This record gives sequence, structure tokens and C-alpha cells, in this order.
Amino acid sequence: MRGFIPGKQVGRAVVSVLPLLWAWGCGASAPTPSPSPAPVEDISAYPSIQDGPTSPAEVREFQRLRSEVLEGVEAGRWEVVRNAALRITGELSATPGSSEALLPLVRAFMETSRWEDADSAAALLTQRLSQAGIRPTDRSVRQPTALQATALQAIALQATARIRSGSPAEGGALLAQIDPEAVPAELVNRIASWMAEWAAEADVSEVRAIQSWLPPGSPFLASISAEAPRAEGMSGALPISVLRGLRLGFVLPWSGSPSQRQFAQLLEEGVAVALAPHQGTSALPVPERGDDGGEMQGAQVAVQRMSDSGVVAIIGPLLDPQVDAAVAARTTPLLMISPTARSVPPEAAHVYSLSGVDPTGPELLARHAAEMGYGRVVVIHPASPEGNEDARRFQEVFREQRGGEVRALVYTPGSTDFQALMEEARLFRARALVAAIPAGDVATLAPQVAYAGLDTLGVQVLGTAAWGTEAVLEAVDPRHTDGVVIATPRGLPAVDRAMETFQQRFETLHRRTLRNPVPALGHDAALLILEAARLGGSTRSGLLDGMSRVRDVPGATGLLSVRDGRVVREHRLVRPRARELHPLDPEALRRELELRWNPPPPPPDTLRH
Repeated sequence: MRGFIPGKQVGRAVVSVLPLLWAWGCGASAPTPSPSPAPVEDISAYPSIQDGPTSPAEVREFQRLRSEVLEGVEAGRWEVVRNAALRITGELSATPGSSEALLPLVRAFMETSRWEDADSAAALLTQRLSQAGIRPTDRSVRQPTALQATALQAIALQATARIRSGSPAEGGALLAQIDPEAVPAELVNRIASWMAEWAAEADVSEVRAIQSWLPPGSPFLASISAEAPRAEGMSGALPISVLRGLRLGFVLPWSGSPSQRQFAQLLEEGVAVALAPHQGTSALPVPERGDDGGEMQGAQVAVQRMSDSGVVAIIGPLLDPQVDAAVAARTTPLLMISPTARSVPPEAAHVYSLSGVDPTGPELLARHAAEMGYGRVVVIHPASPEGNEDARRFQEVFREQRGGEVRALVYTPGSTDFQALMEEARLFRARALVAAIPAGDVATLAPQVAYAGLDTLGVQVLGTAAWGTEAVLEAVDPRHTDGVVIATPRGLPAVDRAMETFQQRFETLHRRTLRNPVPALGHDAALLILEAARLGGSTRSGLLDGMSRVRDVPGATGLLSVRDGRVVREHRLVRPRARELHPLDPEALRRELELRWNPPPPPPDTLRH
């Protein structure tokens, strides 16, 4: 055997102290109707892993560790399960009933992708059960005993581990021995989710070989059949015990204006794409709908009701005033993610927005400006919360990097004449102009840089993310965007793959072409909650802790992390050319700037004869 080997593989049959084994295999606290193994009988004892004497102290320690395993399975805390089960199967392997810990140990290994260890532990369990006279049922038996069901589950998990560790033929042969209807449905679906992850890189014949074992209604069958790649960071299956506690709520304007209702519908469709891999297990509760009607009072009522009803995370509301009202209505710390709010109350803990201020871009531009040695920089921005924050963060980092002198030039939102600001930049003798402006202002401001002659003075324009959006690049003449250094979240390979996968899943689920960016925001809001649950569990406190630890999750709108209480996206530096974004070449730009700032002298006049 490969991997995990806990002691000798001999022992004796003993009387079990577990009333049901179902919870070991499926991470649940009670059996489900599909079908449940019978209670363990005294005459059908689990064998110990190793033969030998045991002391009363060892038996007590075994009972304590067994409780840890049960609690860990219920909470989906697989590291706890693994550690406790390893002690049982190692130093307490001679204790009566010690082989019971092997099945949750197999599951813990698999939940952490330790496939070879899972294979070895499952093989040991089936061997010990076989030596004790307990063998898997044949396909004619529809109601196995608990010990027979344990053997079936062990073989199914071993087969999956074999497939995932690179031996699909052996794994497929093991699966062929088992009737999937004799295995709990939730475990079948978990196995199917592992298979769906594997199918992306598998040979077509290998995928088809295991397809026949899955029940026709398996929620992961379609993804296996299509051999769809699972993009990095896109939501995969979570433990059943975590899913059961993941009660989500929407606070959206279902009864608002027609445009608000359409917006809410698009967001919900995006959320559905993120949740689809989990809903077929029946473990994930249906999200609770809260209607704020587009009003502050509606948001207050909806959030207060959800706070009291056990909802653990809320997607919404959409607008800043409703978010403010919702925050005030929380009766307990509760995770909230608005897909579209421009800002959230600074004192509100555990409230996030996917469309709020993201300092990552201005910080990256500031480091670039310092490294390139521009020396004298102006920052043009609107007098808005977002513009003020972008300018503030650029200036802070630029000064921290000792980049030189920097001056902020502020304009009133809605302004169209920027010549006075351009003149200030010229008098300041700026070598770089940072335009931290919204997308709607780029088309107006960009041509005025050339009109003021700043380009002829060698001034390099730096732009925040708005400059790199498809809409801006399409609308603005390339003469005014080519060569601008832009910090953008677009174009990262992991994000491109995630967006492609999201689009495929959206169009498969909703049976129409994705033509709107709004569903991506709903998807990523749900994706962040799923990632937080993976990291911290599905309790309210676990989600809050998990959300604070989210890092580098490829979503449909960017590579997402949580930093300093806000959702941020990784940015990169690019320069447009003919409406296409190209990675910044710092050395090429440095040579270009040298020619601008220190042009060669003109050739001497040639004497005429």
C-alpha cells in the first residue's frame, strides 16, 4: 500500500460504541432517506486495527478523540478530524473499535487532496472489515447493515482516491463493484464533485468509464460529461456540513422601479451560477429573499428580519443609502456584501462592496511613478469620495517611496473644462499627470492633455482602472489613450479563465447569451461567501473570520482579496495601443522618457555651396 500505514494490519473484532456510522462517511449528524444504514449491532463489531492490550486510560482517551472526530465532521473541520483520527489509528490502534476512525480519516485526507493517503487508509479499512468477516454487499441487497455500508463507502472513496492520484483504470474497476444506490446520496454527490474537478485533465475514455456509475440526477454529471475545466478559484463543492449551515439572504429591490427589478434579477442569476454546483446536493438551503423596494426603510426591515431568522450572510443592498440603513438594522454581527455600493460606512465592520474604492490601482501607479523617477507629479481627481481616496492613497505611497513632489488638482464632478488644471500642471513643471477619474470623464479630459501641449512637454499620463475599460477604449480616440500607463484588474490569466468559465456556466444554466456585466457582480459576491465558508465554516462568526482571510480568488470581475476591511482586486500595468491593452515594458518606457526629457540636439545646418 502507498501513503498512510497506521500500525500492523491484524486485530480482533470488538463491540462498537457508535450507534450509527453514517455520520462518519457523509459529514452529517443524522441519516437521510437514501437509504440509511441500519444501527450497528453488538454482534457486528468493528475490529481494532492492531492486536494488543489496552488500559482504561486509553479507552477514555479513545472516547474523547472519537468525540473530536464527530464534532469535526459535523463542522467540516477536516484538520481536526485528521489529527484526532490519526491518534486513534496510531497510538490507540489496539483500542476496541479503533478501525471506526478510518472512514472519517479517509474523508479528511480527501477533503485536503491527500489522495494517496486516502487510498491507503481506505484499503486498510476494507481489509480489516474483510478479515473480521464483513464484506461489501452484492447489488441485490438494497438495505445494507451499517458495517456493510461502511465497507461500500470505503471502496467508493478508495476508488475516487485512486482516480484522483493517477490510476483511473484501477479506480474505475473498484467503482464497478458498487451499486451507487447503496451509498448515501450526499456522499455520491461529493464523489461526483471530486470527479468533476478531475475530468478537466482526464482522457475522454477515462471520463466516460466512470460516468455510468453516477446516478442520472447527479448535479455534477453535466460538468463531467462536458469535461468542463474548473477555473482556478471558481466555486467547487464544499463539505455537506458547511453547506447545511450556509443560509444566505438577498436584500434587493424586487418591487422597485423596472430598472431596479431587472438589476436584481440579473444579480440573482449571477449568484445562481456560483451556487449551482452545490444546490443539487439538497444540503444548501434556498437563499432567503428580502425586498427593500429600493428604499431605506425596506432595507432596514429586511435585514432586521434576516438577522433574527438565522441568515449568516447577505448579498445587497445595492445603493449607499440602503446599505447605511441596513448596517444600522443589524442586530448581530453579520456578513454583508453589496455588489454595487460606491461606499460603505467606515465604522461598519464586516460590510463589503464589490464596487467600492479599491486603493490597489493608485498604489501600483505610485510605486511605478517612484521607480521611473518622474520626480514631479500632479494628481487630477474629482471632489468625490472615490476620487479623494484614490488621490490620497497615491500621494501617501508616492511619498513613502520618496518619489518626489506631488500636488493634487481637484475639480467639481460634472466639469468639462480642464484647461485651468492643465495650466497648473504646466506651471508645476510636472513630468507625470495621474488622472484618477471616473470612466465618464476620460473622453472629456484625455483630449485636453494634448490641447494644453503637455504631451509636447514630455508629460506622461497615468490612469486608474477606468482608462482601461472596454467602453472607454472603444469610445475615446486612440490618439488620446495610446501610451497612457494604466493600472487595471483586466487581463490577468487567472481572471480571463474565470470569466470564460463563468460565461460558459451562465449560458448553460440560463440558456441564453451573457450580454450584461451585472451577473458577474452577483456571482463574485456569492463566490466570496463560499470562499469565506471554506476558510472559516458556515457559522456567522466563522464566515466573518473566513472573509477576512480571503486571498487571490479568481472571480469573474477580477482576482479578489480582502484587505483592510475591503474587497480589492489585483492590478497590473498596461499601455493601450490601437484599443488593445499590452503589458507595460518599463525599459522601453524609460528609453522613451529619456528621449522626451533629453532630446538629442538637432543636426548642424549643412553649409550650402
